[in-house]
Amino acid sequence: MAYLGKTPSQAVRSRYYYTATGGETSLSGSDDNSNVLTFTDGNYVDVSLNGATLVAGSDYNTTTTNTIGGLAALTASDIVEVLVYDTFSVFGGNMAANLNFKDNVKANFGTGNDLQIFHDGSNSIIRDAGTGSLKFQYGTSDGVVFDSSGNVGIGTVSPSDLVTIQSPASGGGNGLTIKRNDNGTDQRVGAISFGNTVDSDLALITAKTSVGNSGDGNLQFYTQPQGGSATERLRIASAGSVGINTTTMNAGLNIKQSADNAYQIKLEQHNTTDGYGLICDMTDGALAFSRYASSAYTERMRIDTSGQLIVGHDGSGSPYFNEGIVLNPAGDSVFHRDGNSVVDFSRETSDGSIVRFVKDNSVVGSIQTKDSRLFISGSQGSTPAGIYFGGGGDILPASTTNAVDNSISLGGTGHRWKDLYLSGGVFLGGTGSANYLDDYEFGSWLPNIHKGGSALASSSKNGRYLRIGNVVHLSFYWFSNIGVTTSGGNSWTVQNLPFSVLAINGNFISGGYIGINGTGYGNTSPYRWQANASAYLELYGTQGITNTSSGYTEFSGSGTLYLGA
Repeated sequence: MAYLGKTPSQAVRSRYYYTATGGETSLSGSDDNSNVLTFTDGNYVDVSLNGATLVAGSDYNTTTTNTIGGLAALTASDIVEVLVYDTFSVFGGNMAANLNFKDNVKANFGTGNDLQIFHDGSNSIIRDAGTGSLKFQYGTSDGVVFDSSGNVGIGTVSPSDLVTIQSPASGGGNGLTIKRNDNGTDQRVGAISFGNTVDSDLALITAKTSVGNSGDGNLQFYTQPQGGSATERLRIASAGSVGINTTTMNAGLNIKQSADNAYQIKLEQHNTTDGYGLICDMTDGALAFSRYASSAYTERMRIDTSGQLIVGHDGSGSPYFNEGIVLNPAGDSVFHRDGNSVVDFSRETSDGSIVRFVKDNSVVGSIQTKDSRLFISGSQGSTPAGIYFGGGGDILPASTTNAVDNSISLGGTGHRWKDLYLSGGVFLGGTGSANYLDDYEFGSWLPNIHKGGSALASSSKNGRYLRIGNVVHLSFYWFSNIGVTTSGGNSWTVQNLPFSVLAINGNFISGGYIGINGTGYGNTSPYRWQANASAYLELYGTQGITNTSSGYTEFSGSGTLYLGA
């Protein structure tokens, strides 16, 4: 229908202006405003020259596409206006604006209004009101089909049940079917099947009835091989319990042993040829977890019939000869490892307890960190005893939370330690230098006797000492009957002392038996061995410088000496 009166909203009207340069008899292409002259039907074109309307067919023609021809030669500066009216039709062509349909106003398609699209005020509706199916196509192929029975087909134009998904390949068969109640012998209320046909399904997911068509609320899963019968594999009961390979469920999860396999639970590794990664085996009442790799099973954990949890081995043999962990229901446990740390206890950030020890619901001690060091603490008594491992290699007495001084004893009246081995000293009764005992030892030594020269030959000699700190108790005996001869006025001295002694007049030991030239003087006059030098003791007494030339010679002494620095 041509344009009549005012341009409706669906029509198009365009204006073009051309300013002549002189001599033109036709106009086309871009106008003064760079708009390109275009029209569909020359019958709907009006032309004016300097404001006066020209007569179509006499003053101009539109027989050439998109060209105003047949003009009398134009004069320079003439203004030509071209007005183009395009056409529209309610039966075809292009729609350049919206079509608005009110509620319940339908867009009807097909003879007899077979397809209707409308909004009823509440819902948007696409209605197939005629014969045949409602189809969604890609290209010329059917993608989704709704048939006259309400079935939905995907990949098929003939859905066999409520929803049928079919392989697009020729003869591919159904991939998935959602079924209605078929009132068959198995009394299915509804089912999802995977396979080619109802009689050769590969798997079924179905809700079943117990009597007639009244559903019992169970959700059941079946497998059915080609040409075989459907076998129930999994059931979710209306009460929520789950059964695998069993329809008798007395717990939340019920897993029954398969007739051809001893294992109850298998978790398969993905993309491996090793088989199953985890196996739960309840054979002989024990629950065992194994890993299958490299064509072999290796047990990793077991809960045996007594309730023991065993990790790392199968529980055979002594737990002290098998690397692993044994946790007994009675509370005792064994952690065994060969050649490395067995258990690590870790605490992060703050100081505090790492392990606590409890008796009858009361904490009796703990192992903890204090200033990022190890602290072992008891928690009983007015002054709980503990040990603090301080810096610099010190082990300090401690109470509940801190190192303490002069309040905790090592041992007791009837509970003594046996031996104490020290490489350093001991402070007794105080912490000053006078209280420091740095040596305690008992030993033997061999005395040498001199008189102004080298050591004299002896027939026998021995010595003993007991040192405590800077004090030593010393004794010796020296004897010769092999004709020792001396001369001069030098004093007798005993040398080769086990320690350097303090060289002062008051530092001496008592002389014992003295014998010179075969005569014994020990009982007739007092003698002493005095430390006039740090390396020897000098004899004082009536025979202190007497020489010997015949007979036996004999010396001895005993007493306490102070040692030099």
